[in-house]
Amino acid sequence: MKKIVISLLLFFLLIDVDAQLRLPQIFGDSMVLQRDRPITVWGWGEKGEKIAIKFHNQSISAVVGADGGWRVNLAKEKAGGPYRLVVKGSSLIEFKDVLVGDVWICSGQSNMELPLSNTNNSKSEIEAANYPLIRHHKIPNAVAFHPKLDTRAGNSWHTANPGQVASFSAVGYYFARNLQQELNIPIGLINTSWSGTQVETWTSGDAFVSSDEFKDLYKDIKSVNLDSVIIDKEKLLNERIQGSIPIASAVTASKEKGFNDSPSVNPNSFPSLLFNAMIHPLTSYSIKGVIWYQGERNANAGRSYQYQKAFPLMITDWRNHWKQGDFPFYFVQLSSFNYDNGNSQKGSAWAELREAQTMALSLPNTGMAVTTDIGNAKDIHPRNKLDVGKRLALIALYHSYQKKVEYSGPDFQSMSVNGKEVILSFSHNDGLRAQGQNGILTGFEIAGEDQRFYKATARISGKQVIISAPEILLPLAVRYAWADDASSSNLFNQSGLPAVPFRTDNWQSITINGKYQITGK
Repeated sequence: MKKIVISLLLFFLLIDVDAQLRLPQIFGDSMVLQRDRPITVWGWGEKGEKIAIKFHNQSISAVVGADGGWRVNLAKEKAGGPYRLVVKGSSLIEFKDVLVGDVWICSGQSNMELPLSNTNNSKSEIEAANYPLIRHHKIPNAVAFHPKLDTRAGNSWHTANPGQVASFSAVGYYFARNLQQELNIPIGLINTSWSGTQVETWTSGDAFVSSDEFKDLYKDIKSVNLDSVIIDKEKLLNERIQGSIPIASAVTASKEKGFNDSPSVNPNSFPSLLFNAMIHPLTSYSIKGVIWYQGERNANAGRSYQYQKAFPLMITDWRNHWKQGDFPFYFVQLSSFNYDNGNSQKGSAWAELREAQTMALSLPNTGMAVTTDIGNAKDIHPRNKLDVGKRLALIALYHSYQKKVEYSGPDFQSMSVNGKEVILSFSHNDGLRAQGQNGILTGFEIAGEDQRFYKATARISGKQVIISAPEILLPLAVRYAWADDASSSNLFNQSGLPAVPFRTDNWQSITINGKYQITGK
């Protein structure tokens, strides 16, 4: 009885909060709104309340509906600012220093979350940051069993200056800096990332239900009593979390707290937890596109092969929820890290995850930054994030902004066999060269019908690479950069971009039987 009374009290307290005029947490001073698209402004208030919205030279009105919500669409705006966004109802809300430019979602796990302060040359980079048109908003970490209407409170928009830039996503910052310098428009970064998370927690339940690969997941979830999860109800109230979530089913916890409220629940305990809490509330906010850096957790769990289905499912899912068509989705391929001494002889989960990422390029308007050359065999968090951001920016400049730049390293196209030699052809092949290693080309392997790979001798011939191995008389298959730590692979083009790892065989994956399972039961 006491639990019921407390739950009812919490319910009515939350209703009172809802009745106050407010906008989602993503709105704030110094924010960036997406240019050249209708600007959606929405929020909550008291039923029947009249709302007046003013922005730049536009004025529009709304009435709070029976569900306590209101929403308007402002007309498209060109890049510019600063402006004010004023929302007036029973109270007045004003956001200052608002810019209009391009907004990019930055998401994934720790290598996207990693702040500028933890990367190479951070001190000098922070001191030199003077980019008032670059803005960054970190979505507070939270989980939820059901899709939420708003994110947790706690963070705000910040400007790229020495006093604020240290906490920016380093990958996001360097990406934005390259774009801003080239385009001279405001760039907004919405950093919704969380260390150590797998792709399934970023994917909605709708996507899983409609997927042949994952449709049985929710049969397992039905056997879990989500209402039994321990909740810090006082924290729930203090943070004023909004949304159509049963109080007894809501879970919020920060990474810093270590989920002390409920040790059995973390972002990977159930599917969709981070989509519900950290993506769904953003899907009405217009964006230019997404940059993504994730996959380490899936590879280390032995589920690289299944990532071939899971990753495209998530990309398509986000596009369905944003309802902006096939917006740009650019991602970072896993870097080099010696997770388990994986290679062609033993098998490599990391190489197979990279392959799954490459296969996702079959989706429209996607791009991949190769980083095998800038990893760290002993550190899963390589500190060179400047080149990662730069390579993502090159992809965006070419595909999203129609700039004439080279955005990819050599990409395997075909092979032919001439006796003992294999002739490999590539796209993005201008100025093929061996980077370092005294000019010796490394990273190639050849196998015959016994499926045993041997290190190959390789040489560049114009726009092709010719390889052979004395042990192989009848070459059948070639692999390049097929290892956990692929940093010794050194084929580049004249733009200084590394070749995409590849294999020509389809021999059985070592992770083919790795399947996603719910761990939070």
